[in-house]
Amino acid sequence: MNARDRRYRSEYVHGNTVRKHEERSRRDDRRLRSIKGGRQAGRQRGRKNILQLLSMAAALTITALALYNYVSVQTKLEASTTRASRLEKELAVLRQENDEAYSRANSHIDLEEVKRVAIQELGMKYAEEGQIITYSDEGAADYVRQLAQIPDAGK
Repeated sequence: MNARDRRYRSEYVHGNTVRKHEERSRRDDRRLRSIKGGRQAGRQRGRKNILQLLSMAAALTITALALYNYVSVQTKLEASTTRASRLEKELAVLRQENDEAYSRANSHIDLEEVKRVAIQELGMKYAEEGQIITYSDEGAADYVRQLAQIPDAGK
């Protein structure tokens, strides 16, 4: 007898007598339950593996979205910083050009010539005492609006 034959016989023969039908069916029931239990355990392991895979995929997706958002914000920030520095340089150039133009305009004005033309050609003269009328600025405006005739100071 070889090993296979012995194993086959050991399932059904105990000693020199054959087991009763009940003993055999109980043993077969236990074996079937263990096989079914193994299948259920395998299914449960399969479900666990699928759940783990899905949770890892969700975590990876969330991480990828967060990384994309971070890179997007960094890119926008860098673009804004570059634009701000370019605008600051442009402002500095414009201020310098404005100051140079103002200096050129002031250097060409001869205040003594303006005074001479005003007094001699236009008949203007300096204000005398009592000719200056001051008004209170009731509002916080930088200008005065004339709503009526200004009274003659000489009267």
